[in-house]
Amino acid sequence: MTSARRRFELLQSAAVDALIAGGIGGFVETLRIAKDARGVGLGGWFTIIALGIAGATVISLFVQLAVSAARRVQVIAAAIEDFACDEKRRVIITWRVLLVVGALIAFGLAAFLVTSKLHVGFRFKEGNVMGALVASVLAPIGLAVVAAVVLLDRRLAPVVARYPGILAGHRSWGVAVLACAGGIVVPTLLAQRVVPEANVEPVTIVSAIIMCATTVRLVGAARRRTLRVLAPILAVIAVTGSLLIGRAERARAAVVTFGAVSKGVAKVMWKLADRDHDGYAPAWIGGADCDDHDPHRSPSRREIVGNGIDENCTGQDAAAAPEASAAPRDGKKLDVIVISLDAVRADHLGAWGYERPTSPAIDDLARHATRFDIALTSSPSTRYALPSLLSGRFASTVQHTQPATNLAELLAAAGYETAAVIGCQSIATKRDLRGFDEIDTSPETVRLARPGQSNADAVADAAIAHLERHARRPGAAPLFLWVHFYDAHHPYHAPVRASAFGSSDADRYDAEIAFMDESVGRLLQAIATRADNTLVVLTSDHGEEFGEHGIRFHARSLYNQVTRVPLLIRAPGGFAGVITQPVSIVDVMPTVLDLVGVTAPPVNGRSLAGAVLGHDRGPARPVFLELVAESWYNRNAVAVVTADWKVIWDREANAWSLYATSDAQDRENRAEAMPEQLAAMKKLLWDALDHELAVPPPPH
Repeated sequence: MTSARRRFELLQSAAVDALIAGGIGGFVETLRIAKDARGVGLGGWFTIIALGIAGATVISLFVQLAVSAARRVQVIAAAIEDFACDEKRRVIITWRVLLVVGALIAFGLAAFLVTSKLHVGFRFKEGNVMGALVASVLAPIGLAVVAAVVLLDRRLAPVVARYPGILAGHRSWGVAVLACAGGIVVPTLLAQRVVPEANVEPVTIVSAIIMCATTVRLVGAARRRTLRVLAPILAVIAVTGSLLIGRAERARAAVVTFGAVSKGVAKVMWKLADRDHDGYAPAWIGGADCDDHDPHRSPSRREIVGNGIDENCTGQDAAAAPEASAAPRDGKKLDVIVISLDAVRADHLGAWGYERPTSPAIDDLARHATRFDIALTSSPSTRYALPSLLSGRFASTVQHTQPATNLAELLAAAGYETAAVIGCQSIATKRDLRGFDEIDTSPETVRLARPGQSNADAVADAAIAHLERHARRPGAAPLFLWVHFYDAHHPYHAPVRASAFGSSDADRYDAEIAFMDESVGRLLQAIATRADNTLVVLTSDHGEEFGEHGIRFHARSLYNQVTRVPLLIRAPGGFAGVITQPVSIVDVMPTVLDLVGVTAPPVNGRSLAGAVLGHDRGPARPVFLELVAESWYNRNAVAVVTADWKVIWDREANAWSLYATSDAQDRENRAEAMPEQLAAMKKLLWDALDHELAVPPPPH
């Protein structure tokens, strides 16, 4: 046999093995997506299976090539020869390979758990400090693993050698299955149990594909005639199904949200089809680019007002910049207290109908304040929501506005004393904190010293102390105090004395809210002595998901679980009741300025002062919100909410979702069932993109 023919047969064998392993891996990937995806349809599932097979096949092919290269190493080749010829040596080699793989997995899992736990306890610390700490913990663990491997091999290798038939015939498949179970499933379940905030499913799927590809290679699947016939069928499915991605909108959304290897294939396809390299593929392959020949036109481009160009693919040029807020009323210089709660979703508070007694203090405030039933964050991530709260602008416009004047700066210029008490000092940048005369981060010490990082009591103590100091100063300037509670942010681990509702994440989250509510209540009692001269605002930066849509935590979607937040405003003589018109946290800044008689600059927010004073029901306009892509979790979506409907545009997958506003849990996507309503909401969203995010043309 010539060397060229031998190379061709080896390559053919590797391709067949890769496709067979890819078929199994694609099935695993599809099962993962099927766990959470809904309404994909038969054609959509065909596309998902195809993308899964394609991704798994590529990984498997690399494994086959790696195995082939390894066989050229003399030591490995000799071990393989022993493996093939000597049953006793075969058992010993298999035992030692499994032992080494198990040791590597054990050490990797230990490194993962140690790093995750240290990150939770010491997050936001300097990288070199964290590196030294991780290394000092992992070094003895590594030595212990090595010692355990040597000891186990000495004790058990002679025992294993007595059973050479264990790898004969079909028993080899049983060993492979057990190895996969022990090497992948068990560590994954343990990791998810111990560190649930870490998404290990993609790693698990890739690991399973690698193990499957290795097993297929070792058992010589390509030599079996039935499996060789199956390989071209799998190849046809992978190619044709992947090319149908442009017609499968819900499948694209499911792959982008839940996929591992299938998402990688989709992204590679979109990148290859993206001729103008603006990050968006053309529509024929499922992308959202409206002009794939012009890199200056794509959904994420900043729209420039009045230049005759549709930069952001809404189908029109923005006609006007964001409107300025309403002219301020004749307000007196009230003290202003803004209380923000990290990661608190509205539907877990009693005032919003929650059945558990998580928030008696907040509920009492709601009875004496204006409660906005549908209040929305600007973006479900602290790093974007809090700047919006303080500046009245959407996060993506803050980055393009120089400078983005915040509430503290404007009140300081109006003669206010400004202060902030912050439960976690890294939730805001120096830019966000401009204008504050005093920034108290002392509760940070308590947060880092406690398991679970709960420090609501320390935040309340610091805020009350500041109020008392201000009250003792005769003739002091009016006060603006911003108080940010870090609870109920993950990890959900309230102190023992807090209310307990159960052991699940949602139960412990409720316990965190209850613990924080006690401290908020103490702060509100301290404010009560000056209520006749104090404006109180209570809100949150975002909510939290507990798997309602197959997603956990926040900054991953625009569903109501993370976007609907509490908003209460109590003004002296104000309206104590409920406003049902949707509003945004960007409205807080112009509302406060309006109520205290300070002129606001042009912002995205609208003043809610009329509703707070009982003069109207709030501004009736669509409320815009966005999911800004993060480096650690790349999602890119925008939405708009009206009194009746909500539409979400997943720009990464170019997929649309439509929900009734009355569907508080976003359970039923009506995009396909109501195309006319979807078209109307699309127009509203595009108008909002132009109106809210546009920037003026550059000066000539």
